[in-house]
Amino acid sequence: MSNSRATLNVLLLYPETPRDTYWSFSHALGMIGKKASTPPLGLLTIAAMLPEDRFSLRLTDMNIKPLKDVDIEWADAIFVSSMIAHKDSLVQTLEKLKAMGKLVVSGGPYTSTAYAETANVDCFLIGEAEGIWDEFMADLLAGTLKTAYARPVRASEEKLLRDFFGDTASIRPAEEYPDVDLAPLPRFDLLDMNQYSLMPVQASRGCPVGCEFCDIWRRFGRKARNKATERLLAEFDELHRLGWRDTVFLVDDNFIGNKARAKSLLKEIIAWQKAHKYPFPLLTESTLSMADDDELLDLMEDAGFNSVFVGIETPAHESLKETRKHINTTGSMNDKVAKIQARGIQLMSGFIIGFDADPEDIADRMSECIQEMGIPQAMIGLLSALPETDLHDRLAADGRILAGSSGNNTHGFEMNFVPTRPMEKVLADYKKVLDAAYSRTLDGYFDRCRVLRSRWPSGKRTLGFLPLSIKIRILTTYLWAVIRSPYRKNALWFILETALKKPSFLVEAITLGVKGHHLWAITRNAFEVENMRMYMLDGMRRFADYLQGKRSDLGEVLARAGQQAGDDLSVAWESFKRSASANASDASDDMRAAYRRAEEVLREVEQYRQRVQTDVETRFNRLSSEARGKLMADVDKFAAELERLCASLGVEPVPVRVRV
Repeated sequence: MSNSRATLNVLLLYPETPRDTYWSFSHALGMIGKKASTPPLGLLTIAAMLPEDRFSLRLTDMNIKPLKDVDIEWADAIFVSSMIAHKDSLVQTLEKLKAMGKLVVSGGPYTSTAYAETANVDCFLIGEAEGIWDEFMADLLAGTLKTAYARPVRASEEKLLRDFFGDTASIRPAEEYPDVDLAPLPRFDLLDMNQYSLMPVQASRGCPVGCEFCDIWRRFGRKARNKATERLLAEFDELHRLGWRDTVFLVDDNFIGNKARAKSLLKEIIAWQKAHKYPFPLLTESTLSMADDDELLDLMEDAGFNSVFVGIETPAHESLKETRKHINTTGSMNDKVAKIQARGIQLMSGFIIGFDADPEDIADRMSECIQEMGIPQAMIGLLSALPETDLHDRLAADGRILAGSSGNNTHGFEMNFVPTRPMEKVLADYKKVLDAAYSRTLDGYFDRCRVLRSRWPSGKRTLGFLPLSIKIRILTTYLWAVIRSPYRKNALWFILETALKKPSFLVEAITLGVKGHHLWAITRNAFEVENMRMYMLDGMRRFADYLQGKRSDLGEVLARAGQQAGDDLSVAWESFKRSASANASDASDDMRAAYRRAEEVLREVEQYRQRVQTDVETRFNRLSSEARGKLMADVDKFAAELERLCASLGVEPVPVRVRV
């Protein structure tokens, strides 16, 4: 690309996030008339770093609208940002862009570590863009782009990058991370805000905790780097100017990574919220240690935080120590959770099964912990060894890594490493906890909602300016889903209870109901898929055993007829058919009888296969549409295996394909 033109067309592209995950909140979003939770803050920041006099921009978030050929054709270059959860969508998208001959620049968390396995990219931006932007921009405008621009911190990263890219990349070791104040005001104006439920801003990067399973602190450092207060408030101003009047998500890795700084910032946020009549309910990520500081809690409550994500991980102290989550081993976690909830701040928490140190009774202990804490939104997952984590390094050194991570550790019944406890036991424990938390009738979920309600401050109402018409639409949409669900009794009773006992909590109750519906739908769908997979595997084993018996029957028939079947019965059968055709005048009665018996054996096989096919079709079509979509590839594999087994007997069955 040369600088002969005054303006370069850049398409900013964000791949599709899988919708069948807890984190997508896809079922909840449908109820509130939204298409995605959060827009791509990284791309909005990159957009602001592209001078308006040199670049014309378009943004396509594939979670909001499909990628159109006309936008690809318009673009001189396409900037793609992705996380590991986007992997499947990213691969397909990059193939399409390559086929259309476009210059592709890829950045973001996923390809910053997975560059070696990511094809169809012309240039990688590895790490934080602020540290490499000036050089990248100069080369882009001059048409002399290198294959990668990276600002690694550790010597080990530098060596890997140089070994892979050689002299075709710009790799600059750096002792310090980039100043976050180099990040400009994001281009929120590029968004269709009505399609999102949250708007993101960032006050800091980095986390001091250093959990073994987490890649955040290795990517962004263990020292919190803070954005200047006036710069953050400028982002609040811009969102307010653009008409946003809903939740703002401070997407910090750990909002209280520097408590003194957090308190100072909170005081300024309080002043801003008061001056603007509290237009933004706030959400962030933190640690449970926020409960240890009353002043901090007071400030967060006054600033308008009504929800915080914290990683509780596990009730087993031995596992917390293993993963270096020492901050959760001091004091009572239950008391800390109750203290935060009593300020009118909900907790959404992560729980993990699969640590080496997990005790044998971890399933019961975790289920009890989740219920006692009264955390409705419990994100329960299997431990996953993400790349660029100390956990991955340790397990790789021990030869225990089985596969790459999908980035989704919730409601998937597989692990990407060998656990110390038997894999079957770990998976069984995980299913037990998941089923208890989000049972078919959601008993446990609404019991947790009641615990939260009992701790919620009386009279506190939810912030926000949703019009009454939208609130009514959300309520009616939710009630329509509820009355068709198997948990309707629990849901309706919880709303009625709340209206009678604590009406100020009613908006929260309905919100919890909407989110609970999503968590319930995703969990039950996951169990549907898993149960069907298990049924198919069991059916395949039974079918293989059945065929083995029929192989013996057919082998005996052929042996009596003087045919040497050997291992390949189908070859012997074809030879036998040529020599023992019922129409052959010289065929003996014994040969004809053998032929009829052989045909009977094969007819029985075909009838058995047909029963298997019909049963699979029936069970498959009873599943939800999401489960059917997720299982289609597995059904095709199942069908191919059935055909292969039948072919070993010389049977040519009708191909097994599920009719949807």
